[in-house]
Amino acid sequence: MQSSGMSNTFSEKLNRLLSYLEADPDNAQLLGDALAVALDEKATICDELATKIEALGTISPTAKFALATWRMHQQNWQAGAALLQDLAAEYPENEPILYNLAQCFAYSANFLKAFKALKPLFGLTDAPSTNTCLLFARSGMHLAEYDSAETALRILLENNPDDDAGLGLLALLYRDNLNSAKAVSTAQRALQLNPANADANLVLAETYLDHQDTANAEKYFSAVLDTRKSHRALRGRAMINLVRGEAQAAETGFKELFAIQQSTISDYQLLALAQLLQGLHAEALNTLADALRQEPNNTESKLLKSMILMLDQQAEQAKSVIHDIKSSPNTAALETATSSLEQALTGNEELAKTQLLKVLESQSPQGKTYGEVISRLLGNAPGNTRN
Repeated sequence: MQSSGMSNTFSEKLNRLLSYLEADPDNAQLLGDALAVALDEKATICDELATKIEALGTISPTAKFALATWRMHQQNWQAGAALLQDLAAEYPENEPILYNLAQCFAYSANFLKAFKALKPLFGLTDAPSTNTCLLFARSGMHLAEYDSAETALRILLENNPDDDAGLGLLALLYRDNLNSAKAVSTAQRALQLNPANADANLVLAETYLDHQDTANAEKYFSAVLDTRKSHRALRGRAMINLVRGEAQAAETGFKELFAIQQSTISDYQLLALAQLLQGLHAEALNTLADALRQEPNNTESKLLKSMILMLDQQAEQAKSVIHDIKSSPNTAALETATSSLEQALTGNEELAKTQLLKVLESQSPQGKTYGEVISRLLGNAPGNTRN
């Protein structure tokens, strides 16, 4: 290991390990120890040490963990996960190994694997760490495993009732689980402890948006984005523009979500509405086609598509989409929706509009925004157009 010429930039501990490696350059334990220290010190020699460890083939658990940590530092989540899975098979209750493994999965948006990786830690005598509880809860919320997520947060808050990160995430869990009153009160408590708590600010922002208070919603979304690049906050800001009728700004905002590869089906639908407000019907249909390629049976996408076709007076194509919706199992609300679309095609557009808005508002988390925009599209207010 060539450390000459660089030794003055390293700590005494790291220099000592490097000198040992001069005499025994293939010692996996020494390489692992040196890489672990170099990572702590953010030393420039990490990549050189990692390359030597990988070249050995068979390496010690310490070296493997250090190498996995370095791969995580490089955001090579797949390589990090592969190393940590080997370690987890050997040490199935080791919290640092399982936590780092879950992080690799979570950063790869594989929340099911992250959730499963951490689950064994919640059956042990010792309570998991704060970070483990938070990651397990956040992964569980992505999977709608609200009971498990809440249990993890309760464990955290029993040990530290004033942990603002735990309270903020609990507030977000309440919101996602449709308990608005608890969500707001818990978020307010978290913000008293830490005004920059992103989860708590997000809860209040989305709550204000629910009530069409766009000024306060914008203020709290901005507070979130001052702390982190949040998909939900970016989407919320774009939805504010949509509600205000600022369609071009809304379109730009929704496209930003696609650029960071965190888009959802509802983002496609909202983007289509932003395009519709600008009179870009062909672009809106293309956006919904992309959504339906990802989720072919998504009813909201089909309803919006049929509505665009009606606006374009493409009656036969609209009827075909309606028939497609009716051929699948329907709830009473969806039967009302398809009936309203059929009425629109026969000339009873006012009744059709009223029924369709009620259905979309009841069926979708973005229902109020959908209703606001569709009302504008169907004549309740003028939409703005692209110059």
